[in-house]
Amino acid sequence: MSAPVYSSSIYDFSRLNLTGGESALAAFINQFAKNERAKWQKKVALLQEQLQQLPHLSGSLLLNLEAPRLNTRCDAVILYRGLVFVVCLNMDAADYSAESIEQSDNQARSFKQHHPICADKFIVPVLLATAAQPQGSAIHVSQDLVADTMCDTGAHLALLIEHFANQYKADEITLEDWQQVS
Repeated sequence: MSAPVYSSSIYDFSRLNLTGGESALAAFINQFAKNERAKWQKKVALLQEQLQQLPHLSGSLLLNLEAPRLNTRCDAVILYRGLVFVVCLNMDAADYSAESIEQSDNQARSFKQHHPICADKFIVPVLLATAAQPQGSAIHVSQDLVADTMCDTGAHLALLIEHFANQYKADEITLEDWQQVS
């Protein structure tokens, strides 16, 4: 059995009720084993809370997507205003471990190098450690348009996404275009 993947517009995702039994989101979560299901419920709740705060509810979200050629899964890929955010959610983690930062960066670079839509797009790896202390960091972007991993507790994810979207504008990436070349 293949690993479950969920995709939706940000608008639809941000308005779904997690406990609303028969939705595609509930079906996605219910495919996981019980201990994983509880983690995914927390991840989805955090993402919904943050994405509802975006002033532009355009864009798309993919959950549990495999990073090309890495054999690892990304918790979330957010396509927003022409940018790609590769999000790793470490629920209840108290620090931003070097291993998690490296994993986030590797996943972002995997999309940059192996997903045709990402070749000329700005990509931001994001590590959320929900029990860590907030930390600010400078924005550094490589020549191939991959930012250094941004670390946050999750409480400022919407602000982080909107900040990047205001700085680096690009043509919108539709979910259909993304999936067509996957």
